[in-house]
Amino acid sequence: MTHNFPQVMQSVMAKAQRYMDQAPRTVSVLAERHYRDSFRNQGFLDKTLERWKPKKSSGTILVKTGNLRGSIVGRVVSPKLVTVSTDLDYAPYQNFGTQTIPARKFIGKSETLNQRIKNELMKLIRRFF
Repeated sequence: MTHNFPQVMQSVMAKAQRYMDQAPRTVSVLAERHYRDSFRNQGFLDKTLERWKPKKSSGTILVKTGNLRGSIVGRVVSPKLVTVSTDLDYAPYQNFGTQTIPARKFIGKSETLNQRIKNELMKLIRRFF
């Protein structure tokens, strides 16, 4: 059995390029979903779910209008850089807290997210190769 080495290499390079094109978008979507899920979970998922301090009144925490949750956007900046952010002025006060507002982290480093990203990228690699 003989192989045409240049054709094989061309095929591998094309698959690698498709992976490199799709991987950042995959990471962006996973991260955006993960952080938006904080509002559904009523806490931040790192290694475990860190529940938010309850409100004095009844109701869902941090979801009055849904603007904060909806403002979380993942962006592919370059093939090697993805950002997830919100442009709302009050987001840092909610995420980190103040003297009068308890910290209710909804975005930040997460071991669970990192593991999900690794798993999805491995699935993507298997699909292309």
